[in-house]
Amino acid sequence: MKQYLLPLFSFCLVWQSFAGHVFDERHTRVFGPFLEWEVEVGAYEGNPFDLEGVAVFRHEGSGEQIRTGLFHAEEGRWKFRFTATRAGTWRFETYSDHGDMNGHLGQVRVAEREGDTEGFIARLPEDKWGREGTLRATIPNYLMIPRDPKSWDEEEEIEYWLDTFIDGHGFTGLHVANVGAAWFDFEVERGRWSENQHLNSPDINPDPRTFDALEKLILMTEERGGLVHFWLWGDKARTQTLNSWASSKTGGINGVADKRLQRYMAARLGPLKGWSVGYGFDLFEWVSDDELDEWHGYMHEQMGWPHLLGGRGNKNETYRSQISDKLDYVAYEHHPHLMDYAGWLGVMQDRPGRLSFSEDRFRIRMTDAQPKDLSGTEETRRLMWDLAMAGGIAAIWGNLEPRPKQYASRPYANPEQLKTYHRFWFEEGRFRVGVNPKPGMVKTSGARAMASDDGDFLILTINDAERIEFRVDGPTEPLPAIAVDMAKEYAEIPLGETSDVNTVFEFPYKSDWAVVAGR
Repeated sequence: MKQYLLPLFSFCLVWQSFAGHVFDERHTRVFGPFLEWEVEVGAYEGNPFDLEGVAVFRHEGSGEQIRTGLFHAEEGRWKFRFTATRAGTWRFETYSDHGDMNGHLGQVRVAEREGDTEGFIARLPEDKWGREGTLRATIPNYLMIPRDPKSWDEEEEIEYWLDTFIDGHGFTGLHVANVGAAWFDFEVERGRWSENQHLNSPDINPDPRTFDALEKLILMTEERGGLVHFWLWGDKARTQTLNSWASSKTGGINGVADKRLQRYMAARLGPLKGWSVGYGFDLFEWVSDDELDEWHGYMHEQMGWPHLLGGRGNKNETYRSQISDKLDYVAYEHHPHLMDYAGWLGVMQDRPGRLSFSEDRFRIRMTDAQPKDLSGTEETRRLMWDLAMAGGIAAIWGNLEPRPKQYASRPYANPEQLKTYHRFWFEEGRFRVGVNPKPGMVKTSGARAMASDDGDFLILTINDAERIEFRVDGPTEPLPAIAVDMAKEYAEIPLGETSDVNTVFEFPYKSDWAVVAGR
């Protein structure tokens, strides 16, 4: 470890006696927009992306420390960033073996967060997805967008995805597949190493243009309340990985070029909220558990803020096994037609203490269809509800019929059905910590149930039905209930109240129904 990461005795110095540069005091709020500083550096030897420095922020009251790297911005300039996680005064100092990058001081005054501003993606109690600073649970449902960074560089395109799929359909985020070689060259086509032999070198560097585009995508999506999940690589068979094209020259996985990319990503994107990353797909074909663990550990060592780092490895038939159990969420490749509701419950129960992510893509695809593909909006919507009723499994979705350019989703038929799902769970605040699957409540075949432990709040779903029967063990008073037709635009239909014995609710017609009972 570099000597500038050693104990922070310099914070005890009197600032007036410091001969170096002192930055002006900055002001921000907890989880507010990141702050950025710039350092000018004179002569140096070697690759500028290998010139390392770190800024160490220390909270005066608690002693909490955040360490974040300096990243190369342009010739002679390095930058570092900070997002506040606690109110109060934070003082910082920079450390580096290069004198021009070492010993810069500053401080930040941080006010309490504004309203219900949320922090970084986090695991809430009961293995539910959420954000730091709140117990408001969510389920990441990511929509496939183009993997070409030139698409993310256009604000109009980003606005289209946000307007159409987050606002119009109710998806909670956007997904970018296998950035691949574009990490090192913004102009590459399809991210395939074999088509870009100029990247077969230990001297390749992260391309700031790709990061400009990704940063824009993350910030614009975050502003709409959404999340971004991207994959670093694809798979080796398609030559979309760092070790699939003459890796001996680049250093391969966790080699010189890869570590350069990891440091830059951690320093530049670490302070940004609202993103997570998967290592790639079909990982069992091309990366070992030790290599994944090294990547995971190095990235977290470099980042001062928590981000979820994972990777989907195994096929559906071996989904209970994982390449590495050190990653931040449990990722699977599920084929929905091989799963039932009991299987989804098993996913949530398989690894307590970790988030669950079905990290293949649930796609509507008729051309070159595979057995794991979905037939349309109805199958998509029903699966989405089952993943919620199982306790909250994240997933990636896309409508690829007819087959689009860039393997990005087209709008869905009947998007109001997906919007109803979003309103039911999130806009109405029904997906909660403290409400969990209760299969034993239901008496009607095919029904699903969730409830609070005291039984004062419950949710039931059933498909293609005109009635539902269930039993509530817990409340001493009847619970008022409403129904929502999952196949239509959101509307609430009063059902009456629950009974202290078996309750039967009759629906006005046959459809897919969700029932909410509680105060």
